[in-house]
Amino acid sequence: MSLKTALQSSMRTPKDPLKRGIASASRILSVITKKDIRIAYLALTLLALGMAFAQYAETTFTAYATSAFKSHSELAAAGVVARVFSMITYLILPKVCDNVGRISPWIIISMAIFTVLSDAMMGGCKNVQTYNGANVFSGLSGTGYTIALQIYYAETTSIRERALWNVAADSFSAIITLYSGSSIGGHILDNWGTASGWRWGCGMWSIINTVLAIPFIAILFSWHRRVRHSPHVPHLPPHTNIVDQLFHEYDLISSCLLVASVALILIPLTLAKGVASKWTDDNITMICVGFGRLVLFIAWSTPKRRWPK
Repeated sequence: MSLKTALQSSMRTPKDPLKRGIASASRILSVITKKDIRIAYLALTLLALGMAFAQYAETTFTAYATSAFKSHSELAAAGVVARVFSMITYLILPKVCDNVGRISPWIIISMAIFTVLSDAMMGGCKNVQTYNGANVFSGLSGTGYTIALQIYYAETTSIRERALWNVAADSFSAIITLYSGSSIGGHILDNWGTASGWRWGCGMWSIINTVLAIPFIAILFSWHRRVRHSPHVPHLPPHTNIVDQLFHEYDLISSCLLVASVALILIPLTLAKGVASKWTDDNITMICVGFGRLVLFIAWSTPKRRWPK
C-alpha cells in the first residue's frame, strides 16, 4: 500500500464514508478519454452560449414588462426573489452533487427544467405575481448551471488547466453575446411589437436552451452507460438515509430559515423604498418576522459551527 493510499484510508472513518457522487465521478473518469472530455466541452460551450444569449436578450424586455404590469416596485422585488433563491442554491446544490453525482446528467436536466419553467412563465404571465414566481426558477436555474458546470470542470481537468477551461466557456459566450444579445432583443421587439414581443422573446428561450442542452446531456448519459457496461469498475457506495441527507448534509431547516429571513426583510424594503406612505402594517410585520427568523437561524446554526457536516 502506498503512503498516499494509507493516509486516505486513515483519514476516512466509518462515520465519514466516500460520498456516492464523488465515487460516481471517479468511475466515469476511469472509462472516458481526453477526446471524450473535449467533445463534451464543445457541447458545454454551446449550452453556455445559449444561456448567455438568453440573459442579455431578456434584459432588454424588463422595461416593457414593467410597463405592461404598471407595478415597478413589485417587479423590483422580483429581482430580490431571484437573488434569494440563487443564494439557497449556493448552499444546497454542492451537497446534492456529492450525493447524486458530480458528473450527472440529472443535475443538468433539473436546471433545464427550471429554465423552461422560468422562461415559459415569463412569456405567458398575466400578472406580476406569476412574473415574480418565474424569477424563483430563474434564480435556481442560473446559479445551478454555474455551480454544476464549475464542479464538472473541477472533476475533468487538472489543476493547471482548470482556470483556462473554467473561464473559457463563460468568457467566450459573454464576449459574443454582450452586444449581439441586446441586438436580438431589439429585433424581436421591432418585428413583434412592444406589447407582446417581450413575451415571445422570453418564451422562445425555453425551447432554444432545451435543444442546446440535449447534446451535453446525451454525452453524460453515454458516459454513464459506458460505466454500466464496464465489468472492472467498482460498485458505488450505498445511498445514505434520506432523513440524514435532508437534516444533516443539506441542513434543510437552516436553509429555510435563512431564505425566509432574507426574503421577509428585503422584499418590504424594496417595495417601500423609503416612502413613508408605503410603510404599512403589512410591511412592518414582514420585517419583524424576518428578523425573528434570522435570530432563529443564528440560534439553530451556532451550536453546529464546530462540527460542520
